[in-house]
Amino acid sequence: MTDEILSRAEIHQIASQVLDDEADPENAKKLIEQFRDTFDREDRLPLELLRYVRDSFDAYLSGERKTLDRAFGRSRKPGRPKVEQSVQIEMATEVLRARLKGATHQDALLVTAEKFNRSESIIGDAWVYQQEGLQMLRLERDHDRHPWSATEEVRLTEIFGEKGWFFTPEKSASKSV
Repeated sequence: MTDEILSRAEIHQIASQVLDDEADPENAKKLIEQFRDTFDREDRLPLELLRYVRDSFDAYLSGERKTLDRAFGRSRKPGRPKVEQSVQIEMATEVLRARLKGATHQDALLVTAEKFNRSESIIGDAWVYQQEGLQMLRLERDHDRHPWSATEEVRLTEIFGEKGWFFTPEKSASKSV
């Protein structure tokens, strides 16, 4: 028996993720445990939980999902899991943060992969949001009060110097890095 009781909103969110094939298997397990525990306590089962069980069985019986583990969200479909854009921006920001501390691009990918518990290739894919990552760092440090150091400016120029959207002091005296 688990101590954690999910709210109806949490049940709905996880069940939706199961249907969309985006659920964390541990979260799907929490739904199954809650079903079992609620049943054992002879409490009323929330409609959202019953709908999750029904939809999971339906996905299995219709052949849409080949195993009960897949139908209930306990295993993921083959292939790379989807990563939300906001999380990818966080990943790109973290890569840039490591780069500004002197890490090579590969080392920054490795450190960020460990932090987010994702593969280096997923972190590498998130690097397409490098411009947004730079914006996030500028917002975090309130750039007007805490401008880039000379070392950081050099690193930023090394990283982004060829990008048309990146302005160095040499490119534009009116735009700051």
